[in-house]
Amino acid sequence: MGLLRHWISGGVWTILALVLWGSPIKAAEMPGERIVEPAPSLGRAYRKLGDLYRDGSLARQKAKHVQEFLDTARHASPKSVVISVIDPSRIFGDPGQSPPDGARAVSSYEVAGELGDPEALVRLGDLYRQGSVVPKDLRAALALFRMARDRGYAGARWRLAEMMLRGEGLPIDRNKARAELEIAAAAGVSTAMLMLGDLAASGEAGPIDAEAAVSRWQRAADAGEVRGLVRLASLYYDGLIVPRDSAKAYRFFEEAGAKGDSYAAVRTAQMLLVGDGVAADRAGGVARLEALAATPGADGKVALADFYSNRDQAGDSFDPARAYSLYVSAAERGSRSARLRMAIMQVHGEGTAANLDGGLSILRGMVADGDGSAAFSLGELFATRTAGLSDPSAAISAYERADKLGDPRAAKRLGDIFASGNLVPREPGKALEYYRSAASRGDVLARLKADELAVRGTGTPQEAQTALVDIKRLAATGLIDAIVVVGDLARTGVAGLVPADETAALASYLLAADKGSRTATLRAGEILISGLPANLDPARGVSMMLSVAAAGDASAYLALGDALLKAGSGNRSGSISPVEAFEKAGAGGISTAYLRLGDIYRDGAGVPVDGDRAARYYMKAAGLDSSGDGIDGQ
Repeated sequence: MGLLRHWISGGVWTILALVLWGSPIKAAEMPGERIVEPAPSLGRAYRKLGDLYRDGSLARQKAKHVQEFLDTARHASPKSVVISVIDPSRIFGDPGQSPPDGARAVSSYEVAGELGDPEALVRLGDLYRQGSVVPKDLRAALALFRMARDRGYAGARWRLAEMMLRGEGLPIDRNKARAELEIAAAAGVSTAMLMLGDLAASGEAGPIDAEAAVSRWQRAADAGEVRGLVRLASLYYDGLIVPRDSAKAYRFFEEAGAKGDSYAAVRTAQMLLVGDGVAADRAGGVARLEALAATPGADGKVALADFYSNRDQAGDSFDPARAYSLYVSAAERGSRSARLRMAIMQVHGEGTAANLDGGLSILRGMVADGDGSAAFSLGELFATRTAGLSDPSAAISAYERADKLGDPRAAKRLGDIFASGNLVPREPGKALEYYRSAASRGDVLARLKADELAVRGTGTPQEAQTALVDIKRLAATGLIDAIVVVGDLARTGVAGLVPADETAALASYLLAADKGSRTATLRAGEILISGLPANLDPARGVSMMLSVAAAGDASAYLALGDALLKAGSGNRSGSISPVEAFEKAGAGGISTAYLRLGDIYRDGAGVPVDGDRAARYYMKAAGLDSSGDGIDGQ
């Protein structure tokens, strides 16, 4: 470094700014972000120095030398200094590692900003917003993002928009957020394109617009943003606001995987494995998972472990011990999801010796570190009588903790719990509160459930009117679940709001069934089998319900049996009897079906009264041994 100082003082006017241009892109350095004019070289150099301090990616003593050199350059006459850039590894070799240095990172970014580098202001804003390297300061982050935006750095706009949408440091303002995103997207910022697609798909800033979501995400993908492809794949795979198209989903996942997205590569392997959207190739799917697991990252190992730990999917290849070993390996590479699964396997004693206390200790430690997924998993354990852990109070507490830690599933799960009354006494008011909380974070299905609760009498009459309008709006956008809710409301009617109209309900169910909804298919089938005379078409109804059962849903046989029973002598389908439907449901693991069968033979509903047979079915429903009872032989 003394030689370099000598060059400067001796009149050598070209200064080598030691900047690591080839470092990996961080979350704060999204592709596609443009600035109006290139920042001065010295400003860029200080920004890169700030990155080194932020990431701890250069030994502190060597970083100090770089800073001394840049400070010397900064105080030289700007008219006599020309900055060029080289890779510092050519001088320093392997820099080693050091802890992040927040104070020096801030100082370097501030100097870079003063030297005209707006991207440094964004980096500094990210530090204050995240609060991991320096204390969180949302007001400072907002001010820095605005300053960078005003200096022409378009990448600052999506950050401002995100804070406006989340209400971070300022009131929520979706209109202003959208305006910022539109400007950034027009400047080529792919993250802004993604966010506009997200807004269109969620209905967070207006009606759900599937066409706009597809267009925005496709633009981002065309700009080289692989997350646009993943969004498109997930859209068609989930089928929430467009008809489900697993073939399209597979193609998008495959393209994203080929461009290096590990999540997409895993999804294509999983879909290939079971033949979802592509011809089934079990051997090919497993081979892909094995290849992904052999890479240095953790995602492939977790996916392969998921396969070996799933008895239904793995079949003869079911190997929980190997799954546990893969989870351990992925956890050692920093995968929190693998660590979470590893802990749950310890709780259950799957693939490893049972260690209830050890598994819970891991989960609680992860919660203490701020992991919302671990808190959610604790809630699941306490809610499901697993390993003798049933504790409704602890489950609610864990879900609430997960909600506070930002797990997107927790508020909706709490809404489901208080709406159903399965775990705790039913409290529709609390359910509505939790659903609204989840909806405020962009969960469209939680928004729909909140609307339905409000319409059915939870909340004020004005809230009910507003909710009904919102349900119809969501249905009009093509949201399949909303179309089903419209059918449910018409089927039962709601005093003062929705007249009971079975024909209108059937029309909604058939529309949703055409879009792939199994729930709607079953409900349409029920009406066609046992509804009003004008709606009867038993053969079609039975066919529809059997199509759902054939897809592996044993509960469809239960619903079919109920519909046939209700139709009684009016059933003219002739293809299956209520007894046969309930037998198939029972064989599929639906114990309630045996209760129905017991009732049928007790009451003589379409069969001779047979108390002994009824008693034996009740025994099967209770899980008691009824072998040798002659039920199956009839």
